[in-house]
Amino acid sequence: MPTQCPSGTHYVRAHDRDGYIRYDGVEVSPTKVSSHCRSNSSAYNKWIDKFIDSSPAKWPHITERFSKWTEAEKYKIIRAIEKLPEFLWRDSKRKIYRANKSAEGKNPSTSSSKHLVVYDTAFTDKHDLSMVLAHEFAHELYDQDSQLAKDYGLAMGWGAKRVRGKVLKIQRKSGYVDEDGKISAEEDFANNLEYFLFDPKKLKASSEPAYNWMRWKYGEKIKPISKSN
Repeated sequence: MPTQCPSGTHYVRAHDRDGYIRYDGVEVSPTKVSSHCRSNSSAYNKWIDKFIDSSPAKWPHITERFSKWTEAEKYKIIRAIEKLPEFLWRDSKRKIYRANKSAEGKNPSTSSSKHLVVYDTAFTDKHDLSMVLAHEFAHELYDQDSQLAKDYGLAMGWGAKRVRGKVLKIQRKSGYVDEDGKISAEEDFANNLEYFLFDPKKLKASSEPAYNWMRWKYGEKIKPISKSN
């Protein structure tokens, strides 16, 4: 292990790297990576100081247990983010926390305006870590841009009406790539952007209008990202 890496680089331990295809279409082959000093990516510079080893202030789920990040986990998170288009995470205001199990079932992650919590299950074979993070960043993207939310809602048929003093949500009629998209326009958007990045064929088969809107908004230059942990 080197005693010190040069400025602008960080130390990477030896490990096996899975093959994958980046968002820009570049194929990265599987290989055995020797320990080395690696140049800091924009994702590394953005996120390396965002890992928090405690629970978020006033976190509502009191049964959840938070722990310290391991260096291996931090590296996996950053490598997963590096696979994603930078527009997804560039303006994020969140810090990242580590917890054992979600109080809301088998969720691999959850987020709020300032916090992104990653659970044990996100690091298992049940989930692709880049997909997990893409979904949470899509939520934040939607929250940050009221015009985006308005445009998406109108295009997809989401709406609301007032009945006897109560505001009732109007769901879009059909074509949900995941059933939990029926919860809200925001959840629907996060699901659709996630699948547009990782499984556009499934999104198109589920809802061609949603697929076409994502292609119009984010362009055909975004290539599908291969799934891998």
